[in-house]
Amino acid sequence: MGWLSDIGNAVSSAAGAVGDAVEGVVDTVTDTVEDVVDTVVDGVQDGLGWANGWLCRNAGNIGCRIGNVVLGGISGLLEGVQDIVDKALDIVNDVGGLLGALLRGDLAGFIGKLGDIILNAVELVINIVRFVTLGTLIGGIRDAWQAEDLRRFVEQLVNERFASNPPQLARVRGRLGLNDVSWGLPLAATHKVFRLDSATAPLWQWHQDERLDLYAMAGLISFDSFNIRRKRTMVRVTNADGTIESSLPINRWSLAHYIDSNGAEGRIRVYALTPDAVKDFVQVTIAKFKKLGIKLNWNDGGRFEYFARNTVHDISTLEEFNFDRRQLGQYLLSSGLRTDPSSEQCNMLALASFGLVEGLGQTAGRNIREGSNATPCNNTPERNDSCCISVNFRTGSGVIYHDEWPVNIFRYVLAHEGGHYVGLCHFGHDGFQNIMFTPEESAGLSYADWGLFRYYLDNEPGFTLDDGKNVWRFLVAEMARCLDEPGADSGPVIL
Repeated sequence: MGWLSDIGNAVSSAAGAVGDAVEGVVDTVTDTVEDVVDTVVDGVQDGLGWANGWLCRNAGNIGCRIGNVVLGGISGLLEGVQDIVDKALDIVNDVGGLLGALLRGDLAGFIGKLGDIILNAVELVINIVRFVTLGTLIGGIRDAWQAEDLRRFVEQLVNERFASNPPQLARVRGRLGLNDVSWGLPLAATHKVFRLDSATAPLWQWHQDERLDLYAMAGLISFDSFNIRRKRTMVRVTNADGTIESSLPINRWSLAHYIDSNGAEGRIRVYALTPDAVKDFVQVTIAKFKKLGIKLNWNDGGRFEYFARNTVHDISTLEEFNFDRRQLGQYLLSSGLRTDPSSEQCNMLALASFGLVEGLGQTAGRNIREGSNATPCNNTPERNDSCCISVNFRTGSGVIYHDEWPVNIFRYVLAHEGGHYVGLCHFGHDGFQNIMFTPEESAGLSYADWGLFRYYLDNEPGFTLDDGKNVWRFLVAEMARCLDEPGADSGPVIL
């Protein structure tokens, strides 16, 4: 490494430190405000939902309908305010990221952030229009109506399914909260981020061979590639034995020394997602699954966790870096991520990868038939979506996905793959207002659909009431043990 290069990297690192500081302060402030707003609004909405549930159970149909309109409408208005505030904070956060990229000399990152600002500004205008024209109020009323419809459906389904075993029926009803006004299936979910460590992978060699660009992955100025569609990856420096890892972004001087010394100077780790990105995916999935009657309990991605260390899965090969999603099921078993395909169904495992050979995600451990191939469907003959799904016990069960730019469009990928895990498929989900929509040509789905009007009510993709009912048809047929109390003698997973 020449002395001119050293000077250039030192100057870049000094400017980058200022950029990191600016971005870090803005990010912390906006995240804190957003977490407060989301927590308060969610708490109030839960209270309104509880009150509405009480009315539906104790005040008859008329009281229930009045609650749906009044309490649901208030909840919708609150959600509209929340959407406006969150989107405004996203813009402020993007401005901080834009300034950070500019100070680091990262032109591609700067352009990417500029694109984020434009997209978020458009969404902010749409959110304001929805709120002013009462779209959020109508959406809240519809949500309350459908939530009660789904609860009644699930109660009837559970009563019929477990009628022959009264003790089990009592346990299931208790666990799902069907005897109370607040209900839902508590489902454990484990999230792991792929991580590369220079102690076990020749990252410097892969960089020089142009298999990856460490500078771009660290959010630094790069002369090796120019990609504005940056994934939210992260690079950190660690001490020699890996016991102490810096919480600060790596600077160009340190990273250049590692690369130019052929890995002899320094040790680094590269993460497929930043903690903020994990939180984004996880919180979206929690919100979406709530409308399916499922309460996801994730290990990572919670609010107010600014210094969290996400759970990781260490990889060391290029095959894992650019993952073949069709091998996911066997990989889960061979890597030890899954050991017992039967008992582990009640904990949804999600892996955040660096990239896939093709596609945005994959779900393993599910046999999925769609369209004409879905009939006859012996395990769930009452489904109404031309899908037939069962658990595959010959392979590991879980989902894998990766980040993609722009975030506004692709932040629903984890929720989409989770939808497959709990029994949904692509068929019939025309229009990108559906989380289960896919652009894959083999699915034969259209981007346009009359249901796009739901965007006026929801502002983003979501699950439908029919999705919720079909999920529960799958759960009682294929994952009955997950509905019972943990440790209860409820027989096999499939009953």
